[in-house]
Amino acid sequence: MLMGSAFRRTAVAAALLTVPGFTSTTATLVAQTPKFSNRFARIAGSGWTFASTVVARSGAPLTIVTGATDTTTGFGGNSPGTQRPNLLLTDTASPTQGQSCGSPGAFCVQWLNPKAFAAPSPGTFGNLGQSSVLGPGFWQWDGAISRQFQVHEGQRVEIRFEGFNITNSFHPGNPGLSTGSANTFGVITTDATPPAATTAPARVMQFALKFVF
Repeated sequence: MLMGSAFRRTAVAAALLTVPGFTSTTATLVAQTPKFSNRFARIAGSGWTFASTVVARSGAPLTIVTGATDTTTGFGGNSPGTQRPNLLLTDTASPTQGQSCGSPGAFCVQWLNPKAFAAPSPGTFGNLGQSSVLGPGFWQWDGAISRQFQVHEGQRVEIRFEGFNITNSFHPGNPGLSTGSANTFGVITTDATPPAATTAPARVMQFALKFVF
């Protein structure tokens, strides 16, 4: 009842993408306030548009490699190569998954357990399958508020406030995938939504003013 009286138009859209090993969902809500009959309410509250979008997706399937070429068979190719390791533990997650792996303030997050993998013996192939490990999932909430003001016939001013990553959350990227790189394997050193490779982007707020004629 309150919803119906407060908003003239409300639109909801949702999209779901599912492929083997991966799911992505996007939901968008757009609502607009009505033209109120009361003069004060009309001046203060009419014409506002509220938009909100939530994106969520599962972790991407990842392929672990040894990062080395088998000197016996020549299998592996160029770095990081295609030779996969042997799987030693069924649980590949780090015991401290999600925790910092660096000094305070360092951009480093634990994800995989290096002890769960081992290089295969020379002349053999690793038993770990392709795309058999999942990276971190991802979600983000964005929103916008806008309003149009009629100036003259055919002329209007629009103001718009937008917020990205409104919750100011950290969104981890994928971990290092080469077991031969001891310093980076299994740890996350990038954000899933950079602008930079070593810093997580914080909440972004912006304001726009547009004159249409």
